[in-house]
Amino acid sequence: MKKDILTYFVGKLIPSIINLGIVIFGVRFLGATEYGKFSLLYSTLLTIFSLCYGWVQQSILRFYTDDELISTKQDLIGSITFWMAVLVALINLPISIFYFKLSVLNTLIISADSFLFTFFYYYLSVFQASLKSKKFVLTESIFFVFWFLIAAFFIYFSIAKFWIGFIAMLISLLVIFVINFKKKEFVFTIFSFKTLKEKKSNELKLFFNYGLPISIWLFIANAFSYADRFLMEHFFGYADAGVYSTTYDLFFKIGNFVCMPILLSNHTRIVNAFNHNKHSDAKNYINKSIKLELGIMIVTLIGVLIIGRYLFETVTKIKLNNFYLTAIPILLASFIWQISLFVHKTLELGNRQIQMIIALFISLGFNILSNIIFIPKYAMIAASINTFVSTLIYVSIVFYFSVKYNQIENNNLNGCN
Repeated sequence: MKKDILTYFVGKLIPSIINLGIVIFGVRFLGATEYGKFSLLYSTLLTIFSLCYGWVQQSILRFYTDDELISTKQDLIGSITFWMAVLVALINLPISIFYFKLSVLNTLIISADSFLFTFFYYYLSVFQASLKSKKFVLTESIFFVFWFLIAAFFIYFSIAKFWIGFIAMLISLLVIFVINFKKKEFVFTIFSFKTLKEKKSNELKLFFNYGLPISIWLFIANAFSYADRFLMEHFFGYADAGVYSTTYDLFFKIGNFVCMPILLSNHTRIVNAFNHNKHSDAKNYINKSIKLELGIMIVTLIGVLIIGRYLFETVTKIKLNNFYLTAIPILLASFIWQISLFVHKTLELGNRQIQMIIALFISLGFNILSNIIFIPKYAMIAASINTFVSTLIYVSIVFYFSVKYNQIENNNLNGCN
């Protein structure tokens, strides 16, 4: 376990540093307005992706946690991925044209990004499920390195427009697709809808029944993460939305960077323990992960309080009058969110996803309502504090549901004995 955590941590260094670099370069060289447009478009892509493909991704991680099992199901998983990639691309077309009012060329680029982005996560999911941590981190790192270098190439020639991020993304995704295709990683035959229904109906039902609630949860989670920046744009314009997006992305990604290796490493172990009815082992993995993330949170918080403002203003050239009231709530929210992914794990694996959705829906409702009330007056401070409080609400509710679920499970076991 420790070896895999270290592998994911080291592997996450490059994507995380480059991800932060994209944010910093974006706001410094594109400007707050253009970066604001890029951020909102990218947020939309991720939200649509989570709704359309989240159920497939989570089902792979839930049911195919074995390399040999995955290899026998390539046609099924690959076919579903293909059709969901088409759906993600098609949904992005009208949104790009009618909401963001993009040109036809930019719309087609974003739709192509959407299609290949789905396959990118297909590869990452099967690598994670089969415990191929090195292939996971290598694939992710190659993508982000190319994305950053190609975007920097455009910036070097003074092409400072939001669409350069999506062209760079498209080229990077094509590189990943070609590499995995040449290596014959998960080569498959694409089944039609009719064939899937006739020959794979039982597995499709299994995927859908388990994955659909999680897909809805992921969609709401993305709406939760990005709703405030859309409201910032509505009330104050793309420039302020860009500044807030920069602050949010930088500090929320800190928690994601230091905690994600723990989730990537332990998720499959928790699932395997749960699948083999070793619930006590699964709970031990969950508890150890939460304790580790709490310790990391305290250390990171101290570091940000000491040098956070200096580093932020130095690298972004942005001066925030209320830096700590804006940055610290977002930082805390990022860690609480990562912890919640373990807190609700028993609900997720126990097919209690509806309770996760209820908790997130309540949290999202509070977030949107409080942002509508307070953002016009307090701007970024309101958005960041509301993010923290909303995240706290979510983890509190799922903790309550998890405790109740564990009590029911224990009573059932005692009854059987």
